[in-house]
Amino acid sequence: MLRFILSGFMLFFATAACFGQDPVLTSRLKNKNRLDDIARELKNYYKDPATINRIGPVQAERQSKQWRRWLWYMSSRVGEKGELVNIEQKNFEANGNQLQRKQPNDVGLLSTAGTWSLLGPTNTTSGIGRVDRLAFHPTDPDIVYAGTTAGGLWRTTDAGTNWSSLSPNISSPAISGIAIDPGNTNVLYILTGDGDSNISGLVEDFGYMRLSIGVLKSTNGGTTWQKTGDFPGANYSSLVGYRLIMHPSSSQILYACTNQGIFVTINGGTSWSLSIGPGRFYDMAFQPGSGSVCYATSIRNNRASFWKSTSSGLLNSWDSTLTINNQINNPTSRVEIAVAASNSGIVYLLCGGIPVGGNAFKGLYRSTNSGTSFTLQGNSPNILGRASDGLDSASQ
Repeated sequence: MLRFILSGFMLFFATAACFGQDPVLTSRLKNKNRLDDIARELKNYYKDPATINRIGPVQAERQSKQWRRWLWYMSSRVGEKGELVNIEQKNFEANGNQLQRKQPNDVGLLSTAGTWSLLGPTNTTSGIGRVDRLAFHPTDPDIVYAGTTAGGLWRTTDAGTNWSSLSPNISSPAISGIAIDPGNTNVLYILTGDGDSNISGLVEDFGYMRLSIGVLKSTNGGTTWQKTGDFPGANYSSLVGYRLIMHPSSSQILYACTNQGIFVTINGGTSWSLSIGPGRFYDMAFQPGSGSVCYATSIRNNRASFWKSTSSGLLNSWDSTLTINNQINNPTSRVEIAVAASNSGIVYLLCGGIPVGGNAFKGLYRSTNSGTSFTLQGNSPNILGRASDGLDSASQ
């Protein structure tokens, strides 16, 4: 997988399966952020006899075709000078300006969604997109919120029979976290940015991934949204989200797990601080019945770390000197946390392997002492693969 910085814009291209590590192309594309310059370099690279001899004519044409598709896609998504930008941020800013304009005699905000009606299909066996996050109303079981990877936030008030969009005026945001204030359910938070596509694959590698613009907040049940404060020190040209957690007893405290650390707010999003970082932090959970003990997992250089805080996960309160960090069969790509409501000392970790090289399921680990030590429960069959019997080496 090629990873390079284009004038501060970190983009990720070339799937591991198709391209692999290519230091030659990486070097030639380094520090280029104008689409015309990138297109010219790619054209010359794949016509170079040295490239064709090295990777073969079939592979060269295959890779070149993928890049041409990406160039076409990006051609309408660049800045005024043809430079690469955070598309989601530009769309949000443009919609924000549009929403401030009033129609004659209009008492509300001008919608940018247009008027559309569904023609179909209404029934599909393969699905038409990912729903990555679900959140449940704290008191009404018929109300469920669903966050999608490019279609925004949706809500049902009749247990799933009908759904309505809560983000029609926000251009196709990716939702990676949902939090509801239990004391005032009209207050909603969503973490943007499709983190689940951020480890290679077509969505990321060819620029289709939805980046994060931070956390959005609604105080009227999702009718309108405002951007909360910026994450300090975050690079929004590569920022994605994974999880949004609300403190169990203080709705003003929230935690955003991102690929650049965990950010925390203690004032409902007005301002944020970096709780722990850098690193790719996938998950966070509080010990049941506790507002001070919490856990987090991160990956750095394909090695997993399990973190614990006894101070509500606030600044400089995390400890990773726990035995699990040496127990996990690295390299590992992702670790998810589950805590047992029936026993506050029980913690589970589900560990996935890197996409290349097999061993996709690194194991399910269990702790009975609040994360001090873990025991491997099993690492086969491969429950993260594609085969129904778990005998393949595929991964998620």
